[in-house]
Amino acid sequence: MSIIAPIQGFPSSGGANIPVFINQDMNISDVLKYISSNISTIYVNGCTLTIDQNTTLPGNITGLAGPGTITINSDVTLTINQNISCTVSTISGTGTLQINSGYTFTFSGNNLIPSGLIANGILALSGNYTLGANITNGSGNLVINSGYTLTVSSSLTLGFTSVGGSGTLSISSGYTLIIGINTTFSGITVSGSGVLYVSESETLTQGGDIMLSISQVTLVGTWANAGYNITIPFGTSQIWDGGGSITTGTTAGTLTVYGTVYWFCGGMTTQTTNTVPTFPLNITGGGIFIATPIQPNYPSAGSATNTITLSNTAINANSNDGSATGSGGIPYFSLSSVKGSVSGNYGIGIYDSTAAKYIIFVLIYVGRASYTYNVSSNQYLVYNSADISGDTIYVTNANGSTGTITLTGTAYV
Repeated sequence: MSIIAPIQGFPSSGGANIPVFINQDMNISDVLKYISSNISTIYVNGCTLTIDQNTTLPGNITGLAGPGTITINSDVTLTINQNISCTVSTISGTGTLQINSGYTFTFSGNNLIPSGLIANGILALSGNYTLGANITNGSGNLVINSGYTLTVSSSLTLGFTSVGGSGTLSISSGYTLIIGINTTFSGITVSGSGVLYVSESETLTQGGDIMLSISQVTLVGTWANAGYNITIPFGTSQIWDGGGSITTGTTAGTLTVYGTVYWFCGGMTTQTTNTVPTFPLNITGGGIFIATPIQPNYPSAGSATNTITLSNTAINANSNDGSATGSGGIPYFSLSSVKGSVSGNYGIGIYDSTAAKYIIFVLIYVGRASYTYNVSSNQYLVYNSADISGDTIYVTNANGSTGTITLTGTAYV
């Protein structure tokens, strides 16, 4: 081993900030003998530095670098007790990397794959990685820095309990990222064609505004919005399903929809009077949001069989249209297009004129007035109780809806 200064990229001045340069395989127990107070960086030059004993790096070390490998032996912990920038190619081994509370370990190498990865402080990623492949699915606090993506390309349960930053967590098509412990997301974008799954009895808490461009959220537990914003970007078609629910803070958060959202889990309140259903979040944006009660049999349709055809049918607020005899099955809508005369919330459902009873079980928000939104007729908008066989039933636009709604599709009653 030799100590040389300066090495390109590590300038020194007055003998300070000198890197220790390792150009052959060595153990940390030997390297530490060469670490003096003016050493700031350990540079692993195409060889292996083995952590052969429990080690806390000296406080003057602020960088780990080089095209080599740091291997942590079994039953050994490498403890980070200061802010460190790490560009070393690979950290691996059967031991543990532990980042202590109050400190940040910023990684921009190729592989961070020790068997144990405990971020009591912050693990900050400044590169594009795949969770479980070249980043260990560890525990604690993870930050994805701006401009970078952490990809999930296998189904797994997230180990980190906090994911923040301005980067992207992307879940690939065909895979599920499971929230199996109480977890906080802050600032990130969650994208991809996979599924974000919040397990029963667990809570995903927002610690800040986030963007969601993922295809599906299966909410079996709780999404604690905590008063922050959720943005659904343009071009996103997103499904929320499951038996869970969303909560918010004392001041309600905002769901800003620029794409299309189908909401089939808890949160929307069905009305049995002639009023518009409620939702915990304020809804805004230029897209469309369609919500129903929890659908335990999603994506199945209801069981009602009699039909009311809606063909570009305009229904004023506090008005009914069409009629059919109730079949005694579970009523539902299959819609292919929606247009609202005014931007805002609409309550859609059925009116049983025989029993003089309203069931308003669909909440629709449209962000653009007099704009026709094409929606999926396979996303069935299902109520959770049967209608009354033999009664006369109409499609209704609730009192309090923002304006006239124009529907194309079929109501099954």
